[in-house]
Order: sequence, then C-alpha cells, then structure tokens
Amino acid sequence: MNSSADQKAAFWHAVQNPEQPHRFSLAVPPEACVGPAQRQFLMGGAAMASAVDALERYFEKPLLWAAIHFLNAGFLDETVDIEVERVSGGAALFRPWRRCGAETRCCSG
Repeated sequence: MNSSADQKAAFWHAVQNPEQPHRFSLAVPPEACVGPAQRQFLMGGAAMASAVDALERYFEKPLLWAAIHFLNAGFLDETVDIEVERVSGGAALFRPWRRCGAETRCCSG
C-alpha cells in the first residue's frame, strides 16, 4: 500500500501558499484542458474541482454544495490563483467564498 506522500497529486490540486494559507495557485496543465491546439483552456469541471479542493483543504471540512460562475477561461500554462475566505455562518455550517483569477483576468463566485 502506498502512503499519501508517494502518490502523485491530482492535476486539479492547487498549491497552497505557505505565507498566505488562504491563497492557492494552479498551473494549468495539458490534462486539464480542452479546445483547439492553439487555444487550449481549462475545463470547467477541473476548475470546479480545484476550487472545491482548495476550500476543503483550507477549512478542513468537506464541502456539501458548490456552484461556480465563469467570467473567463484559464488557458494552458497560465497560473490560476484561488483565494478563499469565510463570509458567513456558524459553528457547524458556513458560507465560504472563493475568488479565482488567471493572470489579469478575475472571476468570483
């Protein structure tokens, strides 16, 4: 049986910033992209998986429901930044927020 340290991270696994743990970054890999060869872009499901994964790791709780709104795409070899914060809620349930952006483009939801 392999330990978790021996296993390769999933392609949607964003890297957490050690100095700012609420910030994550994802270098968009080819296996997460679709589209014509000259304009490969990040699949919506992979972007959603990255956002969900970042939220679950930051808050150390499973996510029960999620929605995402795309204002623009992240493209192959760009870095997508994911920022999370708690905006409301109580001890058991709360509403997190994530803001994702690639280069100068930004989306939130």
